[in-house]
Amino acid sequence: MSTTTRRTATAATAAALLFGAGYAHALPDLSHLASGAVEHPARDPARAPANAPASTTQPAQTTTGAS
Repeated sequence: MSTTTRRTATAATAAALLFGAGYAHALPDLSHLASGAVEHPARDPARAPANAPASTTQPAQTTTGAS
């Protein structure tokens, strides 16, 4: 194996390790999935769903695509 080929292979391996480590670091912590435990995060009260629309006695409005 030539020196150039060996250096290229070494550089490619090092780059793959660095990119892989950087990508893994950027991902959220998924260690809870490995244990098999299911954990649901608490709902943020600031993002609670809006109240349901109030009922009305008016008939529903419908539209069709016909002309």
